Formats: sequence, structure tokens, C-alpha cells
Amino acid sequence: MSRRISVYVVGMMVALLVSACNAATDHIQITREIFLENGIPAQPSALVQTLDGGYVVVGHIGSVKSAWATRVDRDGKVQWRHLVPTGSSRDDIQKPEYTSAAMLPDDSAILCGSEEIVEGTNSNIVGLLTHIDKAGHVISENLIYPNADKKYRLNYLDRCISFGDGVALFGRTTAVWGDTIPRNSKQFGWVVALDAQGKIKWEKLMSDPEPAGKIESLLSTSNHELVVANNGPRPMPATDRKSVV
Repeated sequence: MSRRISVYVVGMMVALLVSACNAATDHIQITREIFLENGIPAQPSALVQTLDGGYVVVGHIGSVKSAWATRVDRDGKVQWRHLVPTGSSRDDIQKPEYTSAAMLPDDSAILCGSEEIVEGTNSNIVGLLTHIDKAGHVISENLIYPNADKKYRLNYLDRCISFGDGVALFGRTTAVWGDTIPRNSKQFGWVVALDAQGKIKWEKLMSDPEPAGKIESLLSTSNHELVVANNGPRPMPATDRKSVV
């Protein structure tokens, strides 16, 4: 068997999909090139395989940023395209983008990300959560705050992953309160669990003595644990540093 590479060209961006095997490198071949967007600057953030062997690609697109997602089948044919443009549902919505995607057991897609809401001279970042069925119909699309509490002003959904019969979302948030200048604030890690229908089952905020960093990588293990890697600082006591290799 030769090593096969499928190239998905998204505007000027290229993603490579390689099927692993023990073939020699001279047997590597490009099997197809698929143009998902032509003439529009697009920035893919994540790629997830659908249950029927296709793919969902998410990110943002356009010089005026819009959240963007596209689904293709196993042959590379585009099945649907979804955009959340700036100002699409409310004039005060700015810079929406998707950062990750995951599949539910019915082969529908959960798309997660964030967008900015401008209120006068102030702005908040809110979580963007979209559920789209296999045919491309939007089942739900919501702006979410941790525990529906708007004291959380900076809310990012960084990664989502299929977990059990639902999806787990990981991100970060900052609570702001009080009337003093500067105002009081505290950062948290933010975990959201969705059921098989894409509905929120529970949420959890994880406090930390250091600021919560962006989730860079997320995986689900065979024993149903979630492993998260982020870039938040984590200073170690001086007595422990000598043991770090």
C-alpha cells in the first residue's frame, strides 16, 4: 500500500492528511486537491473526520472576519458551508471565529469558538457554540457565558472533542466585578459537557493561582479520561526545580 496524501486547499491555506503505513517515501502520492474557497482569504483552525469518512474544516474567513465551517464527503465534495459574519445577527457582534469542532453519534457537528460583543466603549468576548446536522441545517447557534453569568467578560472556547456519547468543550474565562479602577478580576479554566443532542449537561470552572492559558491540545484516552495541554505559566518551587529534566 502506498502512503496517500489528500490536500485540501482553503484559500491560500493547505492541510495535509496522511494515511500511515510502512511504505517507502518514494511511494507517497497526492491523491487529490480540493479547493474549498477560491479568492477569499481563509484561515482553518481545526479539522475533524466525520463518521461517514468525510471532514469538517473550521476557522475564519474574509478580510472582515467571519466564523467559517465547511463539510466535505469522503470524495471531497462539499456538502455544506456555514458562515457567521460580523454583524450577522446583531450589529454589535465583531470578529467571530471557530477554533475547533467535534462529531456527535448522529454524525452532526459541534462547532465552537468565540466572538466579540461591542457595547459602547466596552467589549466582551463570548463563547460561540453551533450545532449543525449532517445535511447542513443549523440545529442551534448560541452565544454562551459560563453558567449563563455575564460577569465573565472574556470567554474563549479553545477546543472541543468527542467524549462518551457527547462532546467536551475546553476554554478559559475571566470574571470581572466591583466598581474600583482597575476592577477586580480572576481567570478560570472553563469546561463544558454536551450530551448526545448537543445540549449542555454541566459546566465547571477551574481556578488556578496562575492565569489560565489557551488550550493548545486535547485528547480523550481509552479509559475515558481527558488530557489537556495549555500554555499557562506554572512556576515550580525552587526545591523541585532540580528534578525537572
